Amino acid sequence: MLECVVNISEGADRALVGAIGAAAGHDLLDVHADPDHNRAVLTLVGEEAPRRVARVAVDRLDLRRHQGAHPRFGVVDVVPFVPLAGSTMADAETARDRFATWIADELGVPAFTYGRHRSLPELRRRAFRDLVPDTGPGSPHPTAGAVAVGARGVLVAWNPWLAGPDGARAREVAGRGGRATVGGVWPDWPNAPARVPGRSVSSWSPPSNEKSPPASPAAARTSLRRRSRRSSARIRRCSRWP
Repeated sequence: MLECVVNISEGADRALVGAIGAAAGHDLLDVHADPDHNRAVLTLVGEEAPRRVARVAVDRLDLRRHQGAHPRFGVVDVVPFVPLAGSTMADAETARDRFATWIADELGVPAFTYGRHRSLPELRRRAFRDLVPDTGPGSPHPTAGAVAVGARGVLVAWNPWLAGPDGARAREVAGRGGRATVGGVWPDWPNAPARVPGRSVSSWSPPSNEKSPPASPAAARTSLRRRSRRSSARIRRCSRWP
């Protein structure tokens, strides 16, 4: 079984997110939409549902009109395939490559792949600079942008919400030794802070080789405090993303 966690650049219009998700039919497992980030994460199963969702998203969304705290470069921004029971990483990579070919051929959207050969942060940093798309046109689609299609393991991400809109402290909580930005293109560092009205929020993903990632908001908050070099930043709450 393959899971596919499609990230689309729309989270404020719940009816529109619902219409896009409905294209997956019974293969839709979960939807998480966030209006501040203006992003939704659709958890799907199999290879056909992501294609149906992508087709509707490309038809209904326009990246030129998008506003939100989450960095992005496509209306169908990230499409990772995740091997679950009975599947291997090789199966996920095959599904990734098939999807990248399909979205380029059928919808004219350039696709960059990531996984064991290249990380998503590296892809974000290099796309359309010194890295050409793996499939599709050499420039972004006029309304849909581009898509990052990946193969990865299960990912757990946590958002620590700071008490005030302090970008510097948000960056400190995001990670030691990393670079981060608020808005614009993705940074080298995968743990990027975002700014929402009256608050700051970091996004932190434990390394894939971490054997025991935090299993609860309280555990994640404790781990994040350790990584913030005893920062004076006050973490108001910690939520899982998606």
